[in-house]
Amino acid sequence: MRSETKFPQLLAPMIRGMTGFLEAAPEYGITADMKKLLTEVSPAEADLSPAAARKKLEIMGVSTARTAQTPLRGQIPVRTHFNRDAVKPGSFAFDTAAHCGGPASGQFCKTLTGADVFSGWIEERALRNAANHWVFEAFSDIHSALPSH
Repeated sequence: MRSETKFPQLLAPMIRGMTGFLEAAPEYGITADMKKLLTEVSPAEADLSPAAARKKLEIMGVSTARTAQTPLRGQIPVRTHFNRDAVKPGSFAFDTAAHCGGPASGQFCKTLTGADVFSGWIEERALRNAANHWVFEAFSDIHSALPSH
């Protein structure tokens, strides 16, 4: 794990060292002004740009989880932890993951993941969306693909 405090101290000399290479390749379009800025970059300046870029790309609080509002929900037992010695092969835990990027609006893909709690074996299926039809179809496909089936 790299130390965040050492990263700019390493990045600035790398930028200065690569400037000649970048300037020699016309496809990078390094001008004299750009070269001057790159060769004089300080560790503090090198730290500002990546921090701002990371902040801009950061996904903040996106969640597609919602509570099922059906009478069936109260009848399904939910385990919050497993006693590994009591779990037998074939005890699966299922979850979905959304692949929506930023805002969770519109149509986007999901993944249904089934994990055998005993062995760690996983089966994954792509879903068009979270509609019950697609989840049931993927669940049935996972069930039929298992070796014990």
